Amino acid sequence: MINLEKVKCEDIKNNISLKNFSSFKIGGNAKYFYEAKTILGLKKTLNWAIKNKIKYFILGGGSNVLFSDNGFDGLVIRLNFNKIKAVGKKIYTESGANLGLIVGTALKNRLVGIEDLSGIPGTFGGAVRGNAGIKTCWIGDKIESAKIFDVTKNKIITFQKKDFKFGYRESILKKYKTLILISAILKLKRIKDITSATSRVKELALKRVKSQPHELSAGCIFMNPTKKYKGKATSAGELIDKAGLKGKRLGNAEISNIHANFFINKGNASSMDMLALIDLAKSEVYKKFKIRLVEEIEIV
Repeated sequence: MINLEKVKCEDIKNNISLKNFSSFKIGGNAKYFYEAKTILGLKKTLNWAIKNKIKYFILGGGSNVLFSDNGFDGLVIRLNFNKIKAVGKKIYTESGANLGLIVGTALKNRLVGIEDLSGIPGTFGGAVRGNAGIKTCWIGDKIESAKIFDVTKNKIITFQKKDFKFGYRESILKKYKTLILISAILKLKRIKDITSATSRVKELALKRVKSQPHELSAGCIFMNPTKKYKGKATSAGELIDKAGLKGKRLGNAEISNIHANFFINKGNASSMDMLALIDLAKSEVYKKFKIRLVEEIEIV
């Protein structure tokens, strides 16, 4: 056992259940766990991990991740930078801030452009990493600049929007785990009357209530395929539904009857239950439609 006191990382905890940090409520223990509240603390802890050859995983809100029941034999760092501030036509936000609170802060300051992101769970950092959004609005389109901690250089660097190389559910942060988002500036529009924007947020909230389950899930499991079916664009949920898998249950994991791209923990589901269900959906969809589904969630 590595002596945490000796390396002056006394805030690192041992054997912390990851189940409590996942919207799935699934997962074993992390060997080491650290709540990063300052950049200095983040730097120090990452340096400690690298020096001791300990693998690490950066965690946000846990809304898009499936942890193994075997836990994580390394260091999980949960980012807890969550300041949000409106200045002029811009929003300054840190990576650990809740996406819904960012939308709310924008509207309070009569700033619009991200209201279509309301209702998407998780933190800002996770949203940027996977370029979260819907057809009418992607988070990557609103970023002006950002502060990134480059682990390999052990320093903060500045990114412009183009540096993220945003795509559908993609960014450079997904490719290089040594790049960690610290904060960003969103460039929005200021208007006098936010009635329409507020109505849009309420409309989307009502739509999600009707179209998405409210049980233990991690949001959409798969990305929508780029390959068309019979000449038409289709969604992962539609394909899983047409494969006859709505309501399919393995162990305590179930494909939602409301939205087939949402997989539910029906009560003490194991990661193996969920992975078996994911594999089944991929297999059946490919068998019937020759389309390969790709996971949107991160499996750790």
